[in-house]
Amino acid sequence: MSFILELRDGKIILPEDYFKRYLDVDWFISSLYNFPNQSNEDEPDHKIFTLWESKNVVLTLIDSLKFQKLTLHNDVSLDYLNNLANMWCAPEWLIKEIEETIESKKKNELSKLTNQEELDNYIFECKICRIGFKLKDNKEDSCKSHRGLFNLNANRYMCCGNNNSINNSCQVGYHIPDDYLNICKKINY
Repeated sequence: MSFILELRDGKIILPEDYFKRYLDVDWFISSLYNFPNQSNEDEPDHKIFTLWESKNVVLTLIDSLKFQKLTLHNDVSLDYLNNLANMWCAPEWLIKEIEETIESKKKNELSKLTNQEELDNYIFECKICRIGFKLKDNKEDSCKSHRGLFNLNANRYMCCGNNNSINNSCQVGYHIPDDYLNICKKINY
């Protein structure tokens, strides 16, 4: 006898021995399996149930029970998994692992946010003009400099002939962080 779950995005076929070996615990799927008179007239050796749930989420629950630890499949929303596990009365240890994974993911996201804020507020030194700047304030005209040296005798820059005025810079653009990669490593970004 096979136990078939027809889901919104596929089908799961569970042989009876597989079900009894791994999934025969006190939860919703066991209740379905043990429900009397659910054989299909066309296929009397199969119990078929149609459920409007995601196949990968159901497979995650099934494989987690089989391996006795949370086993996530691709593209599984942890919130949806948690809701379904609670609705289907999955074992308490599995619900706890799902909730711990959700909390861990939130902490990691918060940690990344903190690192981004730290990176945004870090004062870098520009490779070109040697001025300190923050990444969030860096604009297309922030860095103003000259390509050439200043000639003290002529009181002019050798590159463009302009005098010693910041408004007469011949090179304008974004600041270039001097040690960006090492700073990112230092704050674990």
